[in-house]
Amino acid sequence: MTYDVIVIGAGLSGMTCAIALAQAGKRVAVLAPGHGTLPMHSGCFDLLGYDSDGNVVEHPLEAIGHLDPKHPYSKIVAAHGMERIEQLAGQACSMINDLVFEPQDYAGSIASSIQPRTITNQYRLTPMGALKPTWLRPIHLTAFKTPCLEGKQFVVAHYKPYIDFPVEFLAEGLRKAGAEVETKELMLNITSVGKAALRAPVLASQEQGEALLKQLDGFEGQCPVLVPHIFGDKELTEMNERLDRRLSVVPTLPPTCAGNELSTKLRAWFSSLGGTLFEGDRAMSATIKNDRIMSIKSSKHVAHDLLQADHYVIASGSFGVKGLEARFDRVAEPIFDLDIDALDDPQQWTTSDVLSLQPYTNFGVRTDERFRTSKHGRTIENLYAVGSILSNTSSIKLACRQGVSMLTALQVANGILEQD
Repeated sequence: MTYDVIVIGAGLSGMTCAIALAQAGKRVAVLAPGHGTLPMHSGCFDLLGYDSDGNVVEHPLEAIGHLDPKHPYSKIVAAHGMERIEQLAGQACSMINDLVFEPQDYAGSIASSIQPRTITNQYRLTPMGALKPTWLRPIHLTAFKTPCLEGKQFVVAHYKPYIDFPVEFLAEGLRKAGAEVETKELMLNITSVGKAALRAPVLASQEQGEALLKQLDGFEGQCPVLVPHIFGDKELTEMNERLDRRLSVVPTLPPTCAGNELSTKLRAWFSSLGGTLFEGDRAMSATIKNDRIMSIKSSKHVAHDLLQADHYVIASGSFGVKGLEARFDRVAEPIFDLDIDALDDPQQWTTSDVLSLQPYTNFGVRTDERFRTSKHGRTIENLYAVGSILSNTSSIKLACRQGVSMLTALQVANGILEQD
């Protein structure tokens, strides 16, 4: 089976790359063994939240130029200048807006791309009550222009017996930011209280909106009501139309509604463009000749039915989704055995301080300025890496995970299109 491009992985980076290529008319196949880390997605898209010293970044595009030269953003800047980062950020923003039902469903976008460097981070509210800088957010998701909430009032409506919304931490976090907080306990409209039924995506499918509206009926006060994100986008829109106040949702602990909806929309969009999605199919090995991938053997496509393409993109993620493996003596990429940037001594992969950022979180696949991979020091001409499998992303420290995923994916897609 032959394609123009085969993408390995169906997370945010893999689907972004595949959609961009399919939009340009390429025949694209995606090997989708799972959903990657999308089920953990908060709904917000981080571009760059902190600098290398841990300081909050107000204008992410300005700060990108000061990152470590090994960071994926810096590779793009070194090869193409800051203008390419701005272009890719605008392209990513347009793609995100196209994913939602209404063009204005995402706030903080590059819609004002006349002066893209003026993009300013917002502060999203996490389920644990922390305020963290972010780039784009759904318009119904709770975020603020400043981390100081002095003088503001909120009602946090929580559900019993739903446990993936730690209301005590959330309320305390808001109070530490200076806000006055009242909590209101509600009851879920469910027939089963089993653990499987108390997951955000499952509750969203049961449409909890009517039960919420009835319990808020007659509730006095006009301060914002914060509710857990256990509603679909359509249901949230309908509820806000019927209330004289706007509900503001807060992400739950994973799996999240936002992640579930994003994964569904990405796959549907890709399929509508004529892309081929191999659900539950995992790349196993490859035939390499003259520093090029010739074919791939997958769990569902064996020796007599190999997958072939002109270009290949690996977007299989990091340790959590088995894109990388920590073996006894080394860190490995299990499909192609690609070159890895990692510390040689396994004793140095972690530190004894469990609350500190662990060294292994910065390990990943080594790439050149075009994000081409290598094996035994030799560049594989038609195999690219994108997203969290890349080394030196510092995605936790810098709060840049979604930005790295989308911008590297779009950079690789654009590079393939420019070659052809």
